[in-house]
Formats: sequence, C-alpha cells, structure tokens
Amino acid sequence: MAKERFKWGVRWGMATETEPKIKEIKFGNGYSQRMQDGINHVAIKATPTVRLSKRDKSAINELEAFLVRHGGYKSFEWLQPGKTTPILVICRKWTSTDNGVYVDYELPFEQVFN
Repeated sequence: MAKERFKWGVRWGMATETEPKIKEIKFGNGYSQRMQDGINHVAIKATPTVRLSKRDKSAINELEAFLVRHGGYKSFEWLQPGKTTPILVICRKWTSTDNGVYVDYELPFEQVFN
C-alpha cells in the first residue's frame, strides 16, 4: 500500500537537524573506537511551519485530519524543500498558533525507515 504524501507547502527558514547514530567504545589513554549504529544510522529531523488562512477552513480541517489519521506513529512521505526524493517521516506532536488572520502549525518531523 502506497504511503500518503504530505502536500502542504512549508514556510522558509526551516532548520534541519542531522545526527548520525554511532556506537563508541572507550579504552584507556583516551583511545576510542566508533562505528555506525544500524543500517540506516543517519536520520533527519526538521520542524516545518505551515501557515494557513483562517478563511480556508477546508485546508485547516484537511491538515488536521491528515495529522490525526497518522496519529503520531504512521509514517508518510514528505518532500523536503529543495530535494528531489521524498523521505518517510512521522509527526509525534504538533502545535497550532492562531495569529489572527492565519493559523501556523509547527510540525516536528522525524525520519523513519520502515
């Protein structure tokens, strides 16, 4: 079954965090040995912001339904800005902020490998 794709545009200025997962064994005299931890040891974390007009109730409802449907544990495809290949991510929680005319959604995405 194909994964759903996150289709909403994100605001500029999004930071992306990449932290390779490694194992380290420490020996005496400051000597240590490191190796990758697992097959997919480099994962991306990002917190995109989606801004929707409060007048567009259907877009707000569609985004919220998408997030609730995935429930913080089901992965979905996301195409990062400027990239050509989608990645699988989950969104464990999200925050919405009412800015009068707009609603901003902060969506912490974590790359997963299913």
